[in-house]
Amino acid sequence: ASITGPIWKDTMLAALKNVPPTSFTPINSERFGGCGESCRPAPPPMDGDDTQEVGPEDEDGDGGSRG
Repeated sequence: ASITGPIWKDTMLAALKNVPPTSFTPINSERFGGCGESCRPAPPPMDGDDTQEVGPEDEDGDGGSRG
């Protein structure tokens, strides 16, 4: 079961009412073997997903690779 967006939003706003904002503490990647976004495995393709994986651009940004 899922909660619709407006219900979730209203619930979260009510829960956080009068709670002072705090800064976000980034995840310490060392807890996970030092891996960040760059070494995560690629997600499996979804049914009907005809998109292609796009990797990082090469140094000059023209899309060509030179080994």
